[in-house]
Amino acid sequence: MKLFGKCSIKLKLFILLLFVSLITLMTSSALFIYNDLRGFKENLLHSLTALAGTVGANSRAAIYFGDEAKATEILSSLKENSQIKHAALFDSKGDIFATYNGTDIKTEHSKGKEEVIFSLKEGEVELIQPILLKEKKIGEIKISADLEKYNAVIKKYFFIVGLILISTFGIAIILSLLLQNFLSNPIQNLAKVIKEISNKNDYSIRVTHPYKDEIGDLYFGFNQMISKVQKRDEELTFTNAVLSKEIEQRKLAEENLRFYSSELKRSNQELQDFATIASHDLQEPLRKIITFGDRIAKEFPETSEKGKDYITRMRNSSERMKHFISDLLEYSKIETKAMPFEKADLNEIFDDVLENLEIQISQSKAQISLDKLPTIKVDSLQIQHLFQNLIGNAIKYKKSNDPPIIHVSARLIEQGFWEFVVKDNGIGFDNMYIERIFKPFERLHGKSAFEGSGMGLTICRKIVTRHGGSITASSILGEGSTFKFTLPELQGQNKTTLALPMESDQREI
Repeated sequence: MKLFGKCSIKLKLFILLLFVSLITLMTSSALFIYNDLRGFKENLLHSLTALAGTVGANSRAAIYFGDEAKATEILSSLKENSQIKHAALFDSKGDIFATYNGTDIKTEHSKGKEEVIFSLKEGEVELIQPILLKEKKIGEIKISADLEKYNAVIKKYFFIVGLILISTFGIAIILSLLLQNFLSNPIQNLAKVIKEISNKNDYSIRVTHPYKDEIGDLYFGFNQMISKVQKRDEELTFTNAVLSKEIEQRKLAEENLRFYSSELKRSNQELQDFATIASHDLQEPLRKIITFGDRIAKEFPETSEKGKDYITRMRNSSERMKHFISDLLEYSKIETKAMPFEKADLNEIFDDVLENLEIQISQSKAQISLDKLPTIKVDSLQIQHLFQNLIGNAIKYKKSNDPPIIHVSARLIEQGFWEFVVKDNGIGFDNMYIERIFKPFERLHGKSAFEGSGMGLTICRKIVTRHGGSITASSILGEGSTFKFTLPELQGQNKTTLALPMESDQREI
């Protein structure tokens, strides 16, 4: 079967046609021979039965009266029939009464049976028939005939059938070869075209078939499919060309981006280095100005009131300049002097914040409440600075007659992200200035009203951004401010961290 599967469709069709033709012819020939031989056998049976009946009827008197000579004479009339080899008459006891050509006769008889017995044995046919007188069996007749004529008929039939098979098989071969042009050739042509399209990648090739049969439908469907493939191939070619151009442009843009990124990093590093160096270099002259201002005020007390005012202004300006430089240095350290992220309990960090702000809290009589804070991965010093700036601002921008009331809370807003809220009852600000308050050196109040450089919230945003979070604020003028910022529980994970259990208890400071 595997070998047949490897053959070409032309050879397969040829083999199948011949196989079907051969099976059909052999079946019809076998049925024909069987039918004719059966008819011949029935005719032979009828002929021998009629002959035996005639001889038996003529021999009834001879058997009844025991006249063996007459019986023998009657049997000798069988010599006219060349097919009869021998015959015998049996009496009522089953003994041989008379024979014809008796040298080959056998003593077998029907053993009392009254029906006709017909059998084929060793190239001859035997017939045993009872002889009746007034419906009483008085003897039997046995006739044996050769089958030469029967065998000759069989040989003749086989010769004729063989001749028919050979001639018909030859015609089938010729017809099979002719039918190949209508069946296998179109399919082979289609296979050839498919191979050509595959080798050349040329989808403009088409196939044609002159007839509107199933093969014509196959050709039509194939042409439609190839047309769609050709159209899609053209679209893909165009798309690939566009994509190639976009990829080239993107590569060029990425190269430019890497170049500008490298330049920006270098520039930022230079700026940070400059800020650090400038801060240190500028702080030394400022310290001298402040020191010498203090000495002048101490060693020359007789200086006029106007001179003292000048000295005071000089010292105040120097102090403000010192704060500006310190805050700028602190801002540059967020990236350059950053510590690695480690798990830390924010409650302990907040305790350190309260300890650092102890004097301001005591002087302002601030009331600070705190929810249970989580344990997350952070830069502890920077988070301490973040809370210290926000709490310090809430104390600084308090109402003149009311002590500051500050509440700090935390909640899990998304898987792996915490939201922290610092809310106060201070003077507040107009929401139109929300973006402005996070810019460097931006102040909403005059220098005489509130001290500071305007870098505190800028530093807070820089710290939160470094930790992968965001910060914003909202306020109602005269009613207080609310600052919200988010931090991931574990650095480097995309909001997939399991939340720590929260506790609803608060503690009053």
